[in-house]
Amino acid sequence: MPIKNKGIFISFEGIDGSGKSTQIENIKKSLIINKRKVIFTREPGGTTESELIRSLILQSKKNIDFESKTEILLLLASRYEHFKKLIESAVKKNYVVICDRF
Repeated sequence: MPIKNKGIFISFEGIDGSGKSTQIENIKKSLIINKRKVIFTREPGGTTESELIRSLILQSKKNIDFESKTEILLLLASRYEHFKKLIESAVKKNYVVICDRF
């Protein structure tokens, strides 16, 4: 029996090339067919603020030399923004939130 009118958070984990994107697309299609409200997001990222932090982290791989603890704190800041501004409120509104990594 399908769960109706209940928000759910689903996170897909795995190394690059392991099939996360394929499985995410499959479950999104199934949920949409079953008339569920669905949001797809990713981590790090997912909100304007988190995407900005993501770009800083990715830039650090090229030309910014963050201390390792600074990078961890940036990832935590990104996650907090993502959770508080997108995930938490969407689940409370009965959305199924599908996240590429968390």
